[in-house]
Amino acid sequence: MAHVADDEGGLTVAKGKWYGSQRSVLVDHNQDPLGIVGNPIVAVVISGAGVRSVGFTRGLEYVTSLGSEELLYQETVDFPALDPSITVVRCAMTALTRQAPGPGVYFIRVGGTAGIADGTIFATLVTTHNGGYVSTPDAAIGPPLPRPVGAQIVKVTGASGVPGVLAFIKATSVSFF
Repeated sequence: MAHVADDEGGLTVAKGKWYGSQRSVLVDHNQDPLGIVGNPIVAVVISGAGVRSVGFTRGLEYVTSLGSEELLYQETVDFPALDPSITVVRCAMTALTRQAPGPGVYFIRVGGTAGIADGTIFATLVTTHNGGYVSTPDAAIGPPLPRPVGAQIVKVTGASGVPGVLAFIKATSVSFF
């Protein structure tokens, strides 16, 4: 299985073949699969049918010190690239986080107005790491929701659990499957 570094460093994509289907597994800088233990995030490509997941990775660090939700990053995701048979999607999010003291909360939102922390919440990640980043990413998978129509703005938003206290997120991976 070959490993290919992403253009921003940190995360890589491990590519290989299993039972004839091409798959890509998102892994961290230690080559450990991202996702919930025993359930890595996998993108499967089925010839002629479209991809089985769409999303993005972002290596940059973002910070919030607001006790209320604010937009940290947004990107357009091409939902029409998904296999047409996928009518209900789930969102998986992994990221490295740190905040001290208290929790941080991060959301993946789809749609809404560009530059604003609005839209439908597809996944929520609540973290309590204090001090430095840990080596294992935090992960969250949202509930099944209707597949968004067309290309949509996907937003990473966040809030510090304590106003004025910094909450950091980096090496973010978002996948809709």
